[in-house]
Order: sequence, then structure tokens, then C-alpha cells
Amino acid sequence: MVDEVRPQLFQMVGQGQRLFVLNLGQVTGLASRALGVLVGLHKRLDAAGGRLVLCEVSPFLYGFFETAKLPGLLCIRDGEHEAVQALSHPA
Repeated sequence: MVDEVRPQLFQMVGQGQRLFVLNLGQVTGLASRALGVLVGLHKRLDAAGGRLVLCEVSPFLYGFFETAKLPGLLCIRDGEHEAVQALSHPA
């Protein structure tokens, strides 16, 4: 799945898309490669003046993010409404 999603996301950035909300509510596990894609996407968007916000992250995935020390790097919000608000009102 990572090999499918990565090119699409990075192509969107290349086409000028700068604001992303990724809803992880249906994600039950995350491979380290997928984690690398999220970090890479965050870095590309940040360099382009954009923003990535993750939402509906399960407690299991959040624990995984904490182990990788990502909550300080990635913006994580509870629901989509809060995530969309975070795009225009960064904390």
C-alpha cells in the first residue's frame, strides 16, 4: 500500500497541493516505511510552505508515533474538523 500511496501524495505536492489532512481512522497498523513516507511528506510540505495534519489516530498508532518521537514533529488532531482548522490556524 505504501508503494501505491507515496507517489500519489508526492505528485500532489509537485502539482502545488500544499495542505493535507490524512485521516488514519481506518489504519490498524503502520510499517516503518509508511512512517518514513509521513515524515517525508511533512518535510516536503514544510519546505514548500504547506502543512500536513493527521487525524483520528488510534491510541495504538499514537503509541507507535510516540516511540518514534513524532508527536512533536507531526501535527495530530482528534477529528477531521479539528484537523482542517489546524491547517489555517497552526498552533
